[in-house]
Amino acid sequence: MMAIDPISMLFTVGILAMMAGGALYAMYRGLPSKIDGLLPWAYALLSGGVAALLSWQQGGVLNGVAFVLTAGFYMVALLLLLYGFRRFNNQPSRMTFSVSISIVGLACAVWVGLFANEFYLRMAAICVYSIMMLPVLIQAVLSGGDIAGQRLARKIISGLFAGMLVLVVWQLVMVCVFGRALKGFDSSSVSNLVFMGGFSVLVFGLFFGLVLLVSGRVRAELASLAYTDPLTTILNRRAFMDEAGRALTRERREHRPSVLLMLDLDHFKRINDRYGHTQGDCVLKQFAERIQAGLRGGDVFARYGGEEFLVFLPDTNTGDAQALAERLRERVSGQPFECKEVKTEMTVSIGLSFDIGEGGIPELIEAADLALYQAKNRGRDRVVIFSDVGDF
Repeated sequence: MMAIDPISMLFTVGILAMMAGGALYAMYRGLPSKIDGLLPWAYALLSGGVAALLSWQQGGVLNGVAFVLTAGFYMVALLLLLYGFRRFNNQPSRMTFSVSISIVGLACAVWVGLFANEFYLRMAAICVYSIMMLPVLIQAVLSGGDIAGQRLARKIISGLFAGMLVLVVWQLVMVCVFGRALKGFDSSSVSNLVFMGGFSVLVFGLFFGLVLLVSGRVRAELASLAYTDPLTTILNRRAFMDEAGRALTRERREHRPSVLLMLDLDHFKRINDRYGHTQGDCVLKQFAERIQAGLRGGDVFARYGGEEFLVFLPDTNTGDAQALAERLRERVSGQPFECKEVKTEMTVSIGLSFDIGEGGIPELIEAADLALYQAKNRGRDRVVIFSDVGDF
């Protein structure tokens, strides 16, 4: 049976880290949309792998320049991990405290590496630096919020960093207790085996946690693409049918009235024909922003297609819905749309249908569409209620 020694585990840690870094880099290049933070994480694992392999190449007893290089790559790895989490969490990337610690830590590494020929001093310098940096990393991991699809990954990664912190504190205690008796990682002591084994688990677990974190972000972006209109960033038709359908069921269960509005920009085709589709897209985005600003928190707003939009108004009677629709109409006609220094006067026609306890969202849309058709026939720039055009 082959004995396990710390030097072999150093090699294992280095290879695992290099492979994990390469895999994250391949993931970064292969994803259709770039995930902020993924590239720094890849470089961090590669840098950590280089540090471990440098230590292995020296037989675990680092001397002079080799120690300075190993410490430098290790510090760069932790800084890149921190920078990656800040990018991933959309937080400011300023890391004055961490960079300052790293500069001081590297200066200490140069001194103990080139002028102090004692392994325990070098180990103490690395441990103290790690003890100062790891809590910052844990805070960065957990500060991303309790987002669905990322909770497990954040717990795994923060737990791994916490475990690493315990290992480093333990190693520092060993340094303080045994001091000059420590000569390097070449000794197969229980302390060295546990320390290097813990780092092996950390590298594998960190890679697994980062992949989970990225996968959660990718799933969230795909879900957003499936349910969001890419131009206006509001709900698309599919999402509206789902959300409005659930809202309608809830309102009926609570015996509350609800109303559906269909909005259509008048003569929108003229904008595209005269100024081009870029101008038309700009008008649509501004239109969506104006309507969204005039709605309440629980209202469901979506782009139905082209220049047609839908609004579902829960817990709203016909009179209140008509008043709200008139306010929305005035929001559109009251101020010109300005895109690329071109000002365009626009109006909107609105059809209104109300829930009578039968059918579903498709039937409400059909009724609102008929009311909208009448609004167009009556001169546009007006609100028409379905009851004014016939029976449902």
